[in-house]
Amino acid sequence: MNFAHNRDQEQTPDYLIQDDADVTPGSWWQQSLRLKMTVLAIAISTIPTFVVGSAAYYFAVDSVAQQIINLKKIAPAQGGELPKLNSQGILATDADADTTNLDAPQRKFRLLLALGSALVAVGIGAIASALANRWLRPILQATQAVEQMAQGKYTTRLAIAGTDEIAHFSRQLNRLAVYLTNFVEFQSRLTQQSVSIKDITLKLTRAKDWVEILTAVVQGSYQTFKAERVVYYQFDAQAAIRPHPGSTMPSAIAVAECVAQGSRAIQNSNLSAELVEEYLAQAYLPQIEVINDLGQASLNPAKQEYLESLGVKSCLIAPVMIENQLNGLLMVHQSAHLVPWMNEEIEFLIQIASQIGFAITRLELLEQQKLAEIREKSAKEAIQARALSLLQEVEEVSQGDLTIRARVTEDEIGTIADSYNSTIESLQRLVNQTKAAATEVQLNTSANDLAVQSLAQETIAQATSISQILEQVREMETSIGLVANQADRAETFAQQAAITIAREDQAMSLTVAEIKAVQQTVTQTATKAEKLGESSQEISQAVNLIGRFAAQTHLLALKAAIEAARAGEEGKGFAVIADEVRSLATQSAEATAEIETLVSKIQLETAEVVKAMHKGAAQIASGNELVEQTRQSLNQVNQVSSEISKLVSSITQATQQQSSTSTQVSQTIVEVAAIAEHNSHSATQVFNSVRELSAIAEKLQSHIAKFKT
Repeated sequence: MNFAHNRDQEQTPDYLIQDDADVTPGSWWQQSLRLKMTVLAIAISTIPTFVVGSAAYYFAVDSVAQQIINLKKIAPAQGGELPKLNSQGILATDADADTTNLDAPQRKFRLLLALGSALVAVGIGAIASALANRWLRPILQATQAVEQMAQGKYTTRLAIAGTDEIAHFSRQLNRLAVYLTNFVEFQSRLTQQSVSIKDITLKLTRAKDWVEILTAVVQGSYQTFKAERVVYYQFDAQAAIRPHPGSTMPSAIAVAECVAQGSRAIQNSNLSAELVEEYLAQAYLPQIEVINDLGQASLNPAKQEYLESLGVKSCLIAPVMIENQLNGLLMVHQSAHLVPWMNEEIEFLIQIASQIGFAITRLELLEQQKLAEIREKSAKEAIQARALSLLQEVEEVSQGDLTIRARVTEDEIGTIADSYNSTIESLQRLVNQTKAAATEVQLNTSANDLAVQSLAQETIAQATSISQILEQVREMETSIGLVANQADRAETFAQQAAITIAREDQAMSLTVAEIKAVQQTVTQTATKAEKLGESSQEISQAVNLIGRFAAQTHLLALKAAIEAARAGEEGKGFAVIADEVRSLATQSAEATAEIETLVSKIQLETAEVVKAMHKGAAQIASGNELVEQTRQSLNQVNQVSSEISKLVSSITQATQQQSSTSTQVSQTIVEVAAIAEHNSHSATQVFNSVRELSAIAEKLQSHIAKFKT
């Protein structure tokens, strides 16, 4: 029965609506209907009586008064006495005549009239009240019935008698009671089904396997339908696929059942192949099959035979679809009597079938999730074991053995191992390159050490020679002064001229020899200074090479540190070594920069020394020529004494010029000595820097030697 309400509600007429605010509390209109009907009946029945009595009384009194007036008119004719009247108002005899008591009959008449009217009114009122109560009884009964319905007693019914409006009203009220009873039962069933669906759904969500799911479904459905049997047929794995001709037919087995006591159990029984085929053909149209009367239903012979064998009279069959594939059939069998299945029962079974599909799908998802978790756990454990094995394989790398290689497999750890091997190979190449660079730096520093040491010694010797030349030049300057003095005194000491000239000739010879020695020394010094410049150039080239090696070492150490950082915890030891190598490379670069600066200064100062040496050599050669000329002059003085005066003048001039030249030579030699001393200090600094670079290279090589390549 469908209790859906789609009717339009009727509007209540305005004249039937009365606001309670318009009724005064305790007024007549709030009294009971019985009282109002009784009062109204009495009023309707007594008012006409009182009206008729009052009219009769009025006319009777008027008639008596008229008779009295007439009697008074005829009284004088009878000697002034009025005739006597009896109680009926007619002339009386002398015995009952009483002229003084004319109003007594009127009072008696009024009393009788009042009593008669009251008795008539009471009788008519009693009759009216009885009739009103009789007519109001059905309405009061209807009111009581409505009150009982309002209290939830929907089984209340009114006795119907007659065909009047009250009977029609009672009949409609009984229909309303039936409707309310059915509606309450409908709501109760809906509530019970909702509770059942909730309980079944709750059990399905807690079920751990499909057996619990199907058991909860058949038990809950059995309790809801109160049927003879609720059974679930489970199709096998092939049921979701239509069989091809010649293939094995799929089967369906009753895996869960709830049956009434005394009825035949069919659990673990199979449906016929023909019936399974029929259901598979309908599986693509998910709908419920409703059979109210098996005898009137038009069914497949196999299905008819199956249901008749179980004694089924009415049944519901709901397919359970999972991913558009038939999983099973939920059947409700009623064998005791025919059941006109209601829409809410059909909807309930459809919802239960849907919940079965959801629950089985959820269970499959949970099983898949568990399998995935197991696989993930196994894979995680395998990865952890493989990672531990990888760490054990490459453990010696942290101790500097770069010949170790990790075993490469096809899993994720194999990829890491391959990357780790590539990193170790790159690190091994970097270490080998660093070793080669350190060895080359050490060789170059050793060779430069000897060269710089030789340069320093030669620079010191050069400074010593220049100091000696300075002393000799100063002595020559003194001698030239003496020559000038002797020339001044030549005229006065003519006799001593020969001796003096002889002495001067010897002195000149010595001077020429010394000047030649000085010239030779200066030339050698210039040559050595040029060699010093060339050596400085070689040192600069070596230092540049060392700088490039240091930069390359720094870059390799930085790359090694990056690779060690990628290696994680296992590469921390190597990262420390790489940082030390990078620090040493940085120190080497700084020392190289200092050496290069010093070498540049040495080259500049050496060039200036060479230039000064060449200039000094030219001046010495000029002085040598002057001395030779002086000697020739002295020889001429010795040969031609007559020309002594002239020669003395020339000698004076020559000695003055020679004195000036020797002064300049002396100053030049002083400058050369200062430059030589500065070169000596620079050479010493270069020597110390080369020594430090060599120590750094040895330290770097000792660190690199820790790695096994």
